Amino acid sequence: MPVKYIPYTVTPMGEQALLQNIGRSRRALTYLGEKDLPPRLARGLPYYTAQEIERVGAKQQQKDNLLIRGDAIHGCAHLKQQGIQVDLVYIDPPFASGVDYARKIQLRQHPHRKTQQKETSLPSDADWEQKFYSDIWTKNDYLNWMMENLVAIREVMSAHASIYVHLDWHIGHYVKVLMDEVFGEDNFRNEIIWHYGKLSNPDKNFSKNHDIILRYTKTDDYVFNPIKGAESEYKNRYKRYLTENKVLYGTVRNSKDKMIVARIKKRVQELGRKLKQEDVLYDFDEEYKKQSDVFDISIIKGNAAERTDYPTQKPEALLERIIKASSNEDMIVADFFGGSGTTAQVAARLGRKFISVDVSYNALRTSRDRLKQGGAHFTVLDIKDGVRLLRNPAQTMDRLPQLIPGLRPRLPDMHKFWYGIFQDKRYGVIPVYVPDLRDHGEKALDKATMGELLFEEIHHLEDFDVKKIVIYYVDVEDMDELQKFMRKNNQSKILNTDIELRDMKNLLDDIVMPDQITFRCIAPKGKEKEYKVVIQQCLSDSMQQKLDEYNQKRKNNAEPKKRIKPIKLSDAGLEVIEMVALDCRHKQGAWHSDAEIIIAPDSTITKDGKQTKELWDNSITCPKKPLRLKVRNIAGDEAVLTFPP
Repeated sequence: MPVKYIPYTVTPMGEQALLQNIGRSRRALTYLGEKDLPPRLARGLPYYTAQEIERVGAKQQQKDNLLIRGDAIHGCAHLKQQGIQVDLVYIDPPFASGVDYARKIQLRQHPHRKTQQKETSLPSDADWEQKFYSDIWTKNDYLNWMMENLVAIREVMSAHASIYVHLDWHIGHYVKVLMDEVFGEDNFRNEIIWHYGKLSNPDKNFSKNHDIILRYTKTDDYVFNPIKGAESEYKNRYKRYLTENKVLYGTVRNSKDKMIVARIKKRVQELGRKLKQEDVLYDFDEEYKKQSDVFDISIIKGNAAERTDYPTQKPEALLERIIKASSNEDMIVADFFGGSGTTAQVAARLGRKFISVDVSYNALRTSRDRLKQGGAHFTVLDIKDGVRLLRNPAQTMDRLPQLIPGLRPRLPDMHKFWYGIFQDKRYGVIPVYVPDLRDHGEKALDKATMGELLFEEIHHLEDFDVKKIVIYYVDVEDMDELQKFMRKNNQSKILNTDIELRDMKNLLDDIVMPDQITFRCIAPKGKEKEYKVVIQQCLSDSMQQKLDEYNQKRKNNAEPKKRIKPIKLSDAGLEVIEMVALDCRHKQGAWHSDAEIIIAPDSTITKDGKQTKELWDNSITCPKKPLRLKVRNIAGDEAVLTFPP
């Protein structure tokens, strides 16, 4: 359970629409006053300890920037406990879009040592999807979840802070109502339209070519720096056009940019002569003064240097405009759904401090690599909330059916409250409840969940002749209080039903099997100055399982009688390795990379944050004697080994 609950201010800004979440099946938007706040919010922020797992960059600057693995609400509790307030918040939470987001991971075709000849046993299409996060919610569950996050985030915002919430048409209009309640209608500043160009061309609807970004402030005393984004963009566009086309006269043929052509013709007419080079710096101030609330910024192109292949990654240009407008240098910029780390990356580049929080280990590693390559200095923390994840909550939930012995799908007429069932000779059908790890509100078993079970769900089981139910939990806010509540309100005695509570952490502790790494360390001899660590073998159970699933899928989708040759890992298994790093300072505690290489799918390496054209030869070198070795596979799983004395 949490170390403690941190009290905080939850007074509504006015009698606007507030969510009632005493019982999840009864959640709805209703008009409430201060006395009717949901108990979960009124209790305070659940605070868990944070473990420092890595330091990157200069020691004196690491403490200024934080990369935190944990739920948004737990990240806020950590900041509150440390007395940290943030000056700007940008969040890009799930949109309740009803889909799962994934990326493809691919087996690397590693070259033979000392040559560039590649092995042919691994075809280029040997890839599979890796789910990063699930965006499937009921409307009420999503709004309750967002309400808790917004109230927690507001608590760690400074008096002059702003918050930008990035959404789209799915749920944005409902979240606007929540933000009016949490931040106050008078603190609403803009509904920004991010227009990113044509992505679809439907026959019976207008194309959906924009997202919305809701901008609120904590108070009237907020930071805002007027920017001239449109003016600057137009000037650059004008100058680039003239330069690229070497056009210094009034008529331009075959141009798709009618605005530029019109501007050139108008300027020629005004001057009464052909354009000169200095005319490129024409003053547009009268027509293009300030940036409007429509941001015309394209999505990230497929070959862009900033692209990470993280699903729903947002362009740096978008965050640059927001950060410049609502913060100054040395201020703290926070993103509580950090994803690929775009907010942190841009904040660091613009001279701001950053805090990036995300529940997914995939997001943590993507952000960490990106920030390191960008030269940022930061500390990586892991919130110890009792949940051991397989890379991210979505993948962990997918894996759970394999970890619960005897679990079967729920019966067709059972409510979605139940995750599945057990079949037992003595009890017959035993419904099983499992908390959804994607929703931090379900991780702690509370009276709201138990009340829903006792007052509603158990009565829907009468037709199934249920004599026992099993409730899994990750955490309990207060076990004594919960059991007292159960004894007082257990109407299930009418049905003669037993309720068994099971600690889910026993299952989660076994969810990750580390890869087995074989290596040898070669000390420098003669004129050599560096230690060399050679990776000899990487046996990855998780990668082998994925490959087996992929081979079976190919076989099932193949044409009848067509022979499908299964793809196999090499005996060494080195093609599954994505990163190798050495720590020459510590045998335990927070990791620090004194040498590090990241291997691209084409086997070229990024060495200590700098991209090269070198091909990996299965080794890594370091001038100091290494004490620990870290190896990460292409799915994001990490194994850390200590060197023998």
